[in-house]
Amino acid sequence: MSREPSLSRRRFISSIGVLGAASVAAGIDGFAIEPERVEVTANQLRSPHALAGPGGALLASGAKSPASLTFVQLSDLHLKRVAEHEQRVAQAVKEVDPELLLITGDSIDDRRNLHLLDAFLALLDRDLPKYAILGNWEHACRVNRERLREVYAAHGCQLLVNESAVHEHDGRELLITGLDDLLEGRPRVADALRGVEPRPDHLILAHCPEHRDVLRRTRPPSGNRFSGISSDDAAELSRFDPCCVFSGHTHGGQVNLFGFAPWCPKGSGPYVSGWYGDVRPALYVSRGIGTVTIPIRLGSAPEIASFRWHLA
Repeated sequence: MSREPSLSRRRFISSIGVLGAASVAAGIDGFAIEPERVEVTANQLRSPHALAGPGGALLASGAKSPASLTFVQLSDLHLKRVAEHEQRVAQAVKEVDPELLLITGDSIDDRRNLHLLDAFLALLDRDLPKYAILGNWEHACRVNRERLREVYAAHGCQLLVNESAVHEHDGRELLITGLDDLLEGRPRVADALRGVEPRPDHLILAHCPEHRDVLRRTRPPSGNRFSGISSDDAAELSRFDPCCVFSGHTHGGQVNLFGFAPWCPKGSGPYVSGWYGDVRPALYVSRGIGTVTIPIRLGSAPEIASFRWHLA
């Protein structure tokens, strides 16, 4: 004669069912839903020469001042198509209505996809000033550098490779320094700053977050080709007092379990996403838009980072 399963056995079977359902739901979310989301994060900054916040640059909130600049950071597009998701990203950028766009590397990871970058940039306002840098993947896929520069330029975007640009806004000057990638490139701070005068408002674009520590000479580089900041670079950088470094590269871990990212790529250092304002220059790490290796995002939705910079 058969007997009813014990209560503990029923609970065990029920728990297995719940865990199985949760795993399926997480898989669906990670592969099909979250990678297609677009999350806009809003941030306030203030020049330390105007009024310092935590880290000398970061403010949690504040009203727009007469001299302020709204800009957006896009990172790690990893374009493999230009379809509904990419259109949503472009539309979200338009809704922020920025006055400046910063692109912090890894726009493509296959040199055959330059036409996709061209198509994506065409979705954005041609007259919106834009600045871009290289990531490790543009180097790894051996994209034609001059052709890449031409694609960016056709859409009002200046590619900065160990170069600086002075962006004028509302009678103020914002110094933007773009460094080559820490892992695969050859960053040269002295080249980037040569012939440039310091400005109160100065930001650095560096694809890998660990680059901030290398610039501060507090962490040895983890790349294979970059031997660290040279004495010439250090001497040149000492004339400047950059407010912030903007990076990407980590994808927020792609999988982030309640604040814990099991894996981040080499060059991330101890950084995953968001603000690190404990020391100057402050660091912001974008979760980026695309994915790499495995097309999954879980607990780390694609990010469009928006900023309001209160100028000196």
